[in-house]
Amino acid sequence: MGSGRDSNLLEQGVLDDLIEDVKRGNDQAFYALYEVYFSVVYYYSLKLLQNDEDAKDATQDVFSQVYRDIEALKEKEKFLKW
Repeated sequence: MGSGRDSNLLEQGVLDDLIEDVKRGNDQAFYALYEVYFSVVYYYSLKLLQNDEDAKDATQDVFSQVYRDIEALKEKEKFLKW
């Protein structure tokens, strides 16, 4: 990524704990992931789509899929790539 936005990303141990909490159904943990990673996903989507509304929709879709499919994530260190 390389921008200042990355400075707010979670350390791997904290991220691992949040992912495990989300897998156990903790909605507050999911909200914490959303709060931290929203801007990363949004700005990446905006760069690709070049449209604010489309980027917002894509970001919402990404987090909906994360919430629905988090159990499929086997290697927590690959969360951002996933």
